[in-house]
Amino acid sequence: MCNIAQIFVGADVGHPGPGVQKPSVASLVYSHDRLGVQYAALTSIQPPRTEKIQDLQKFMMTALNNFGYKNKASPSRLFFYRDGLSEGEYEAVGNEEIRDIESEFHHNS
Repeated sequence: MCNIAQIFVGADVGHPGPGVQKPSVASLVYSHDRLGVQYAALTSIQPPRTEKIQDLQKFMMTALNNFGYKNKASPSRLFFYRDGLSEGEYEAVGNEEIRDIESEFHHNS
């Protein structure tokens, strides 16, 4: 059995087709067991073509709280997989999202 409490998280933002002004959908999936085989998903709607996940702190709070409740411990490691960022977006969006994740992770540790 794994003695290290670790959480796996994946996130992406889906956008409508070109020229369509409908909202984008942000989503996050996370493991909520110590072995990383049971997952839950969270979604939200955000303004069209917005790549940064606006609800990321809220998503992470939910994921970390659910993980902690189920496992009676906060995770000691977090693996975050992010899809959908181009090289031009990575520095700005990626850094903002990393700050959001770190803020919640340290708050829940």
